[in-house]
Amino acid sequence: GRGGSSAMPHKRNPVAAMTALAAAVRTPQRVAALLAAMPQEHERGLGNWQAELAEFGGLLGSVHGALAALTLATGGLQVFPARMRRNIDALQGLVFAEALAMRVAREIGKSDAHHWVEALSKETVARDAHLRDVALQALADEPRLRDRISADELAALFDADAPARHASALAAPQLAALATHADGLRRDPPWQRYLPGGP
Repeated sequence: GRGGSSAMPHKRNPVAAMTALAAAVRTPQRVAALLAAMPQEHERGLGNWQAELAEFGGLLGSVHGALAALTLATGGLQVFPARMRRNIDALQGLVFAEALAMRVAREIGKSDAHHWVEALSKETVARDAHLRDVALQALADEPRLRDRISADELAALFDADAPARHASALAAPQLAALATHADGLRRDPPWQRYLPGGP
């Protein structure tokens, strides 16, 4: 964000995001026009390709505007890992309730696991505790689970970094492929062949 306001000098307006969203709002009707122009006459075009040409400029302008705005937004993105971790920790481990329920379901079934974790979640809030600690005690008190889920396995379910590592592993090859594709476009822009004097 950038800028401020006369009443709120601390304010940061999401100008780039607003620009990208505005461009996105203008795009669907242009795409709809291209779809409507898909039927083409066999010998002589009677309006469809002419309609396509009328939409291309606006469509490309919207796409370019959105990409330029998103480039600006992501270029100025500020990430505060410590603050993000504090926000996660403030949730008392409840954000991991689904992961806990899925693991417990392998031992006692989905329905019982759901009700068990639901009760633990309510207890966590009532005691202002952490779900991990409440679950650790409850595992020791539950005969069906006592020897089935270890303390280390339970701790792994509450590892806030695990989803980030998984997402990073999925994103890394996609980002590498995108970079390779972008390099290819820079070396040999396909749109140049449609310009006067192009190859």
